[in-house]
Amino acid sequence: MEEERQARDNKPGVFRRIFKGIKWGMGLFIALPFIIILTPMWYIFRWDKVRRGEAVPESPWSALFNKKAETPKPPAPPRVRRPYTDDDYLASKQESIDRANRLAKENLVKHSYGKVAIVTGGGHRIGAAISLDLAKMGYVVAVAYHQSANEADEVVAAIREMGGKSDSFALDLRDPNAISSLLNSVSTTFGPVDLLINNAALFLPTPIKDSRWEVMESLLQVNLQGPIMLAMEAISIMEERGGLIINMCDIWAEKPLRGHAAYSAAKAGLISATQVLAREAAPKVRVNALAPGAILPPKDKNGKAAYQKILARTPLAGSASPDAILHAIRYLLIADYVTGEVLHIDGGRRLV
Repeated sequence: MEEERQARDNKPGVFRRIFKGIKWGMGLFIALPFIIILTPMWYIFRWDKVRRGEAVPESPWSALFNKKAETPKPPAPPRVRRPYTDDDYLASKQESIDRANRLAKENLVKHSYGKVAIVTGGGHRIGAAISLDLAKMGYVVAVAYHQSANEADEVVAAIREMGGKSDSFALDLRDPNAISSLLNSVSTTFGPVDLLINNAALFLPTPIKDSRWEVMESLLQVNLQGPIMLAMEAISIMEERGGLIINMCDIWAEKPLRGHAAYSAAKAGLISATQVLAREAAPKVRVNALAPGAILPPKDKNGKAAYQKILARTPLAGSASPDAILHAIRYLLIADYVTGEVLHIDGGRRLV
């Protein structure tokens, strides 16, 4: 009996048990957020430090439980790079040039050899340079001319002398019958056309106080209506085999030239037509445009003076030459995923 009374006396009272419950409750109230929230945050913080190559931080509970912190791993030594010498640069540059030339040659041969190209206005100035360059790439070149028969024959002779195949064809872009006749004659002589370059153009002023209807009509027919009609008829020939049309436009289409309203309007219309035809002719036929700036000086003295003024405001004036046009055409020949594009070859003139 004495032992039972002593055990009953040692049993904690009600208030003591309540206090003990409150103590455990407060402990859980403080510990649970640490376990549920702070512990994952600590491991995320530790992972980020390790990922960045920094020392592993000491765990926060090492002090509480007198546990020795993990020994931090030393950071990885920095990578030592060999100095890049001029010889490395030259070797890398030459390797890139050789590779680019090889790929360009392979692609151009694949795209051009034995194919038939028509170049309107192909007998003189930029048109002659285009005709000769296409012949070097293996194209059979139909040189279309209007009033430059002698120059066209000279280009044809030069192409034949280098071992190429070429002939000249008369063309008046103001005559729809002449357009159909050109395509029929080229197809009969060489086969279906694969490439059309609408290069022919007529450049005449149309001042407000002294313009004639006949001049404006000619400008619109040669620079807009004729090229569109020729492109549309060429597309009907190319749609089964595929092909490419390049329209020669002008920066004056987007940066209008004072005193040349009809010319600027015609070239602007040709840019719009290029984009419409590109959409309609896809996927077999690609239609793109070039917008040259100052490439070749005019023949007359007044024109040469104006040409020099334009060059003075052209950022890349020192690079003006027909080669810029030829490089752009070579790009479009192999750019199979480019259509409806207007490629500016103006040395940055449109930017100033």
